[in-house]
Amino acid sequence: MLITALTLLFGTNPLGVGPRLWLGCGVYFQPSEPLKLLLVIYLSAYLADRISIRLSSLPLLVPTLVITGLALLLLLVQRDLGTASIFISIFTVIIFLATGKRRVLLGAFVFLMTAMVVGYFFIDIIHIRVQGWLNPWEDPSGNSYQIVQSILAIANGGTFGRGLGMGSPLLVPVAISDFIFAAIAEETGLVGTLGLLATIWLILARGLIVSLRAADRFRRYLAAGVVTYLGIQSLLIIGGNLRMFPLTGVTLPFVSYGGSSLLTSYIALFILLVISNVEDSEPAALEDSKSYSILAGMLALGLAACAISVGWWAIIRGPDLLNRTDNPRRAIADRYVPRGELLDRNNQPINITEGESGTFTRVYLYPNLGPITGYTHPIYGQAGLEATLDDYLRGLQETPPL
Repeated sequence: MLITALTLLFGTNPLGVGPRLWLGCGVYFQPSEPLKLLLVIYLSAYLADRISIRLSSLPLLVPTLVITGLALLLLLVQRDLGTASIFISIFTVIIFLATGKRRVLLGAFVFLMTAMVVGYFFIDIIHIRVQGWLNPWEDPSGNSYQIVQSILAIANGGTFGRGLGMGSPLLVPVAISDFIFAAIAEETGLVGTLGLLATIWLILARGLIVSLRAADRFRRYLAAGVVTYLGIQSLLIIGGNLRMFPLTGVTLPFVSYGGSSLLTSYIALFILLVISNVEDSEPAALEDSKSYSILAGMLALGLAACAISVGWWAIIRGPDLLNRTDNPRRAIADRYVPRGELLDRNNQPINITEGESGTFTRVYLYPNLGPITGYTHPIYGQAGLEATLDDYLRGLQETPPL
């Protein structure tokens, strides 16, 4: 926490702009990433030594509230709201597992909703993100540009994607980190994202099994806390890319660019491996496993909702979204792929494409026929025969009958 506090004085940002959450020069380190894992370890160790803890035992919970509160205060001053949300989630779930009281989850949900409502009216960054979440189409080229382009990238991926290295994922700002899921969806489509979500669930499910089979209470809480950290962070960033939640600006574990995040994720996975590698030991006594089943159910439902959301944007809404005039992918494709010609009954050209790959432009030989032949333009969209026969002119369908 002291190292995290140093970012308030000596913090920097490798990009030169944005929140100064890193320390270093040349080699950068983000202290808030390992702080998540250390919070899990601290809470697990503290609660494991207090078997009879109850929600009414406030004096026993005060140390955890103080430590978590100080960490949250640091993150709020840094405006690292995504990590702050993860801290609240980790604290809530571990307390829930230790007490078995469902009102802990309800209380945390009410707290987060209240904080979002208050922040919407008093904190500019929260106002922008909530507004972009509720109505991204109101300002698609401004404050909502990121989320709109993320949705368009997912729509462009469709069922099977554009292919590895294909498409235009870099049209989404910070595609290597915050929006890596949208980039994967554009290149691999619904099929690829379902594979990614299944892999995440495999890690989380195996982690919960490790927790239930742990030899003592400390290791059980620790494994469950690691699963919570990996699961909540994955759901927050994927849900933000899919417009299920407001954007949080966290990384996708094991996938996003970012050395501190990647290292912390692999240390978390190493902890699960160490806990599961204990041989010939009986699992610690567990009076009621219902809280662990609830945790597994919430994570599974979250990932299932993400899968349904990808299908919604890629398959159901995809065709309409790709026809939007603020979708630059069509204009980019038009510069590299020659568009078919419009011909008269004597096979004489009316609208043609000229230039070379990368500089193709549409030429209208008979402007007076514009009301009939129409136009295709990267800014103004399409009209006339250019719009009606768009799939044929792009080579997506066979030539229509004469």
